[in-house]
Amino acid sequence: MENPIGEKVLELLDGTTFKGSIRENFALMNHYVVFDTQRAIYDLVDLGHVGSAKALLRVIFEANVKATWIYQCASEKQLEQLQKDAVKSTVNKKLFNLVRWLMMSRK
Repeated sequence: MENPIGEKVLELLDGTTFKGSIRENFALMNHYVVFDTQRAIYDLVDLGHVGSAKALLRVIFEANVKATWIYQCASEKQLEQLQKDAVKSTVNKKLFNLVRWLMMSRK
């Protein structure tokens, strides 16, 4: 199957290395999930599997929100927990404000 957008992005990223902070690297990893899932959705729609493609929209949404949270809201302690795969679920003020802003911008 051809996915010209996905192929172009892969071509542009080929051989690229990224040396950022822990925060930037974790956010980037989640955005790669978004990109890979987009390619899967494109292929599923092309094959006529629209229901399966729609199910993956939540994966894109959650990975994007998580990447934004990591980059803009996570505390240093939460980043350390993320490295250990032991993030404690606590609502902090930055996250609350981000969600509120996202909801208000949709109106």
